[in-house]
Amino acid sequence: MYEKEYRKLVVDAFEQKLAEGSLPPELIAPTRKSLRDHCIKVCTERYDKKDEPMLRAFFGGKENAFAYRIAIQNTKAEKFRTLHNFLKDRSKETSFPNISMLAWMINFEPRPFRCDLEAPGTRSPGHERQSESVSEPQSELPETPPLPPPPDSGNPGDGDPSGGKPGGDSPSGGFRIKKILGYVSAVLLAGSLITYGVIAYRKYIKNENGGCMIWTGEKYKRVVCSYKSEDPNISAKPLDTAVLRYFKKITKDDTLTANSIGKVFCVKIRGQYEFYTDSAEHPLYNQIRLRPLTQFIMNNNRN
Repeated sequence: MYEKEYRKLVVDAFEQKLAEGSLPPELIAPTRKSLRDHCIKVCTERYDKKDEPMLRAFFGGKENAFAYRIAIQNTKAEKFRTLHNFLKDRSKETSFPNISMLAWMINFEPRPFRCDLEAPGTRSPGHERQSESVSEPQSELPETPPLPPPPDSGNPGDGDPSGGKPGGDSPSGGFRIKKILGYVSAVLLAGSLITYGVIAYRKYIKNENGGCMIWTGEKYKRVVCSYKSEDPNISAKPLDTAVLRYFKKITKDDTLTANSIGKVFCVKIRGQYEFYTDSAEHPLYNQIRLRPLTQFIMNNNRN
């Protein structure tokens, strides 16, 4: 497959999702900021190592999903300008890295692009020959053999259409195939029902055994989603394992050093600075976003 073909497949998939209304909210009427926010969401919810070359090209090499998410959060929305312009007018050309980024955003498969990818609907000659060789026996099912003439009275097997030969009542080839297909269909159906039941059960167990989290004042704690806090300002949130693990409040701001600049995040609440180890939304005021620590803020906080 050529890059031009892959480009068309990705754009067509985007336009189909847009027409169906199945695009994420950030991509329906995208802005540069919403594109960045969607990248953060994708990196959190479905990070995959196969996407690392694309992420590395845009945001530099990082160690893991958490590091990439921090890098995206610290990236200025202006970096998404060319992709934003392309999505506003898809008749224009854009760079192939932007196409790769779009494929990642809409979860397009196959990705990443490789020259040996086959376009949908195309098959290699060897594959076609193999398919033909497999399908030939099914196109000409063996005919049911005619019944032998009735034997003379008094002969062995009188009244037995098979003439007393073993296997006379065995089903024909066509019947065997239908029977096998029936068994396979039943097994697949049973497997699907079992899989669905397991997934639903695991989801239920996850919710009951800690599918949410609450803020304790210094860090997040895993709880059941039905948890009710005595504090009306604290409510259970959907579990985010990265936030649960890495997001903590820094209670001793005298531990901040020059190395903390850009790595620690902060916000000013009621005239006082609060410092955190990650850039997630404020645990109590969801509309407030934490910002990277600067030298100016650190100096002001110490005065």
